[in-house]
Amino acid sequence: MTAPVRVRFAPSPTGTLHLGSARSALYNWLFARHAGAEGTYVLRIEDTDAARSTPENVEQALRVFRWLGLDWDEGPGVEGPHAPYFQSQRGDRYTAALDQLFASQDVYRCFCTKEELDAERAAAQAEKRPFVYSGRCRDLPVADAVARAEAGEAHVVRLRVPEGEVTVVHDVVVGDSEFENALLGDFVVARADGSPLYNFANVVDDAEMRITHVIRGNDHLSNTPRQVLLYRALGHDVPAFAHLPMVLGPDGAKLSKRRHHTSTVEQLALAGYAPEAVRNGLALVGWSKDGETTTMSTAELVEHFDLTRVKKSSAQMDYGILASINGDHLRAMEPVTWADGYAAWRDEWLPADDPHHEAARVVEPSVAARLVQEKCATWGEVPEYLGFLLEPFTMSEEASKRFAKTGDDGVRVLDHIIPVLEALPSFTLEALEAALRGAADDLELKPGKVFAPIRFAVTGRTIAPGLWESIHELGRDRSLERLRAGRERLVAAAAEAVEA
Repeated sequence: MTAPVRVRFAPSPTGTLHLGSARSALYNWLFARHAGAEGTYVLRIEDTDAARSTPENVEQALRVFRWLGLDWDEGPGVEGPHAPYFQSQRGDRYTAALDQLFASQDVYRCFCTKEELDAERAAAQAEKRPFVYSGRCRDLPVADAVARAEAGEAHVVRLRVPEGEVTVVHDVVVGDSEFENALLGDFVVARADGSPLYNFANVVDDAEMRITHVIRGNDHLSNTPRQVLLYRALGHDVPAFAHLPMVLGPDGAKLSKRRHHTSTVEQLALAGYAPEAVRNGLALVGWSKDGETTTMSTAELVEHFDLTRVKKSSAQMDYGILASINGDHLRAMEPVTWADGYAAWRDEWLPADDPHHEAARVVEPSVAARLVQEKCATWGEVPEYLGFLLEPFTMSEEASKRFAKTGDDGVRVLDHIIPVLEALPSFTLEALEAALRGAADDLELKPGKVFAPIRFAVTGRTIAPGLWESIHELGRDRSLERLRAGRERLVAAAAEAVEA
């Protein structure tokens, strides 16, 4: 029987979920789901930053999680045995843990002033050695320290780090790392009011929530020896660690809104990516099933995910591959699934001021699926393809230029195809394709020469669904109306050119 697995993801609700953080959240989720019934995924909100951790930011974070499909077994709205799951509501846990450490004398009060610490830091810089707290308050008599604290003297609480030892961090991804305690120094775990610092709060929470594996970005590796020391001081088992490679942009730089066009999950959702495709694409940033397979279902990701296959080196986001994966997922969907997904994107994510908003609202998702499911790599591309269905009909500037260039051949093509479509007994896709391909043979022109003026006249766009699909969707009357108007447009342009 597989041993129970408990993992957690603990975002700070101060902004949208960064792709690097989303990848960490996903790996935790895949690891838990791979364990089946013996796996538990905990979502814990680190909202101790009162200034930035607003209810709106919390809801935004949960919204992104729900969109990404990373359902949690314990956390906000899914209360479990270790609630509450908001750090701001767990103060009593931290107080109890701190009292335990005071009782065991594993922590002490430090009254060093900022000026004293700055002087120690300056001396270290002058001697070109790393700054480590000197421990000058380490041996203060406990009674004296308590009296000074009760008198209101400013202080912090430091862990009494074992001297002359080395702390080893065992890591599933990067292997063992050794840290000399002498270089860690007696680090701060809490402020004078007892409020915990990051490392202390994380250890208390992870221990109480019985987290077995801590899976996170390798920018946290430097925190880990301190956390190992805290686990031991509190008498808890140390979890397994897996520090993931950094997620970089295509240029090899750290992902950022300034440098890269997409750095958050929310931006991908706005662009019209499917959640299952984002899960697929993010999973491959630093991990692979076999080094070759790219497009995978979520079920396949869960089946094959293994921390031992996570790479040690930093991994770059490839937006081209992500778009390709997304296109594969969209094309593989059943039309009704595609239509439902598109409708959900349109209703939740498409901005009201988007220039293609009207087309997205007017055209039914089922019609969109029929016309462009095979063409679009994202749902965000769909509305532009559908603009030709709107009335009143308009022709884009680029389409107008290219239509004008068809000149006499364009007039000849339209003169031929208009009566053909008027007389067509059945206005089916098959009949339309045969008629249009037949026109190329009749006129002894290449298909592209025939299709171009028809496409511009009918759709008024350079981007549109397939030609016969477009004509079929418009219907005979509207298609012929646009073809006749297009012919008149070309004839008038030719006349103006002669007069000029």
